[in-house]
Amino acid sequence: LPDTQLPDTQLPDTQLPSVQEFPDRNILIYDGDCRFCLSQVSKIAKWDTETFLAFVALQDPLVAVRFPDLTHEMLMKEMYLVTVDGKRHPGIEAVRTMASHLPRLKWLGFWFRIPFSLSISRFAYRTIARCRYRLWGRVNRCEHGTCDIHFR
Repeated sequence: LPDTQLPDTQLPDTQLPSVQEFPDRNILIYDGDCRFCLSQVSKIAKWDTETFLAFVALQDPLVAVRFPDLTHEMLMKEMYLVTVDGKRHPGIEAVRTMASHLPRLKWLGFWFRIPFSLSISRFAYRTIARCRYRLWGRVNRCEHGTCDIHFR
């Protein structure tokens, strides 16, 4: 759907626990321009009853400074969970790690114990991530229209 059909007023509340507020938490780096990503991250934040996570959009300049090993291309392909001990968990591995800490996602632990479930989940995750703008649109924050060059 084109961005014009999904006004920004339909976006979920994006007041998320930030890295600046909670530097001692695990950090979830997500696409802050993706409507689907914003929706899912908003849900994850509500489910984080044990204060496990802080959130930062990949577009935030802090990401490039603090995590220079995570390139823009890597972050556009999949979200990353950076744990307090510095480990990087991309995409479905991030989901699997969060599932062991967020009560609402505990049921996924069973799914990930099934043979081949991780491979199936990784394929599904990457397919959705690759098509996310076409399926759900993006937040139109570009004032000059040059963003269309990067997101087509």
